[in-house]
Amino acid sequence: MRETFGPAYAKLGEALYPAARETELATRFANEFAEVDAINAAIDEQNAAIETARAEYETEQARIAEEEAARAAEEAARAEAEAAAAAKAAAVEEPLESADEPEPEPEPAPAKVRTCPKCGTTLQPTDKFCAGCGSKVADLFASAAPHCPNCGKEVDESMNFCIYCGTSLK
Repeated sequence: MRETFGPAYAKLGEALYPAARETELATRFANEFAEVDAINAAIDEQNAAIETARAEYETEQARIAEEEAARAAEEAARAEAEAAAAAKAAAVEEPLESADEPEPEPEPAPAKVRTCPKCGTTLQPTDKFCAGCGSKVADLFASAAPHCPNCGKEVDESMNFCIYCGTSLK
């Protein structure tokens, strides 16, 4: 009610109210003054309830924000753990596949370029089959170059040991 008339009326009322209570009108208007006091007390009580509700609201908003931040941190940690587990699984899968096969040694560079004797296609040093006719390269050059009796890879005639598996060639 104080705010309805503005700050100027509120100041005027605050200044005149105590003086009016002490005058003869005070006895005449005692009931009105008691009612005004009751209304002011109710207003103060409502303002206190509003402040309490506002404080509870702000506390609840802070709690919700903390929960959301914790949930976001948990989701980020879970995603990071899943990514790490996937990376670890991928790292574990690769060695398991290669564990069945011996470590591949680097192939020596051939001194000359080879061509397929059946179709004339140029063969790369790493080719296992001819790209032109599909013949197995090892079969095409079986009589031309010696192979390791243990691993079957092509070796040079001057070698005493296979560079791929270490087997004695002599």
